Amino acid sequence: YRRDKWFAMTCENSLTPSACPMFQVLGARLHSLQSLLSSSLFSKAWQSVASQLCMFLLEELVLQNRFNEGGAKQLEQDLTRSLIPLFHQYTHRPEAYFLPLKEACALLNVRPLPADWARGKYDKLPFEIHHLSPEMIHDVIQKRADIIPDLI
Repeated sequence: YRRDKWFAMTCENSLTPSACPMFQVLGARLHSLQSLLSSSLFSKAWQSVASQLCMFLLEELVLQNRFNEGGAKQLEQDLTRSLIPLFHQYTHRPEAYFLPLKEACALLNVRPLPADWARGKYDKLPFEIHHLSPEMIHDVIQKRADIIPDLI
């Protein structure tokens, strides 16, 4: 999944094929853990899994790939239609455990970017960023295929 060609992807109206096995295994493992652990221990376990998965996808997928418009939309769709709903049976607000990744997806998808984004002016974005540092915002924007990466 993290090695897909996000820079050349067209957004389908379905889950990315390489994500299907990953999400199936995740759902099955969470279900197994729920039946094996006490409710308080399972609550800590699924929250830890969600947080670690969020950071893994941010660091190893978003920051290690380039995204065209279709790839950015596909990632956002995978996140909102498949990954986050997997955790809905454990909490009323599963998206709260994926906020940095959701913000990264929003940055990959915003069109057009404010003209002065390269100077660190993120206040003109059409949404607020609360869970990514200014450096991380810059790094995520650099992963867009429509942006020429810094030469530094």
